[in-house]
Amino acid sequence: MAAILCLVSPASIASTQSAAGEPPVIVATIAPLHSLVSSLVSGTRPAHLLLANSTSAHSYAMKPSDAKHLAKADIIVQVGPAMEGFLQKTIASVASTAELISAANTDGTRLLAVRQFSDHDGDHENHGSVSVGDAYDPHIWLDPLNNQAWINELASRLKQNDPVNAEIYEKNRLALNERLRLLDSSIAETLAPLAGQRFIAQHDSYQYLEKRYGMGVVGVMLDTHEQRMGVASLRKLKQRAKQQQARCIVTAPGSTTSVLESISGLAKIQRIEIDVLGIHLQPGPELYFELMLGIAKQLAECLGSSDQQ
Repeated sequence: MAAILCLVSPASIASTQSAAGEPPVIVATIAPLHSLVSSLVSGTRPAHLLLANSTSAHSYAMKPSDAKHLAKADIIVQVGPAMEGFLQKTIASVASTAELISAANTDGTRLLAVRQFSDHDGDHENHGSVSVGDAYDPHIWLDPLNNQAWINELASRLKQNDPVNAEIYEKNRLALNERLRLLDSSIAETLAPLAGQRFIAQHDSYQYLEKRYGMGVVGVMLDTHEQRMGVASLRKLKQRAKQQQARCIVTAPGSTTSVLESISGLAKIQRIEIDVLGIHLQPGPELYFELMLGIAKQLAECLGSSDQQ
């Protein structure tokens, strides 16, 4: 992945300030990032959420109104092209003067390699932490503490761009980092009894959460290109699910009938639907915390089920 965090020089920082010394206009791409940004800028100018009610940040169809919001932005916050690939040309054409902060390229953010499943059967390679130039899993927000680096970076930029509100940003930064620490502790307490439990995922979206809280996937039903596994691979997945005593199947919102039918042979395993983007939650400062606590609760209930194949 090419360099994603575009940091402007001190001479050009002033050009990204809003008119008349007002707080910067901030656009955040997905709801979890927007929620954390909203906490950081609380008491100043609210941030705008770009992908409201979108089930996927990978294939979002840009609207003219989205381009208008980007054109007005002083700062744009995204995960990175691995998540918002559709957005990069638009930013270059209509928001080239905006300061672009990508969480995935902030020093201190831990990136995990995209897992290579062997014919989707659950055998996979993951070489652990990678650099931003490698193929990485973009779902970085699913580890609460993995957000702290980019939050600190954004706070630093905000204090430079808007010194009038520097004390507010710093106060909010400290409070937000403490909330993330407490959230991490709460999730860890919820999931601790289930350490080592295994589940099946429709998409390979959960490894940051897995690594943080000691769980793992048996395999996935769809690859990174949204291709469904074949009959032989499905048979292998079912075998592994039985061998490793998978207790849960995690699907995404709006799963198609064909996807659900493909797991019909695993009917004895509990199934839950998890929305990692929070599309059904009210956007704002509380969304991220509601989202993460909700995911932990759902997984705890599903993985704690006594029903096994």
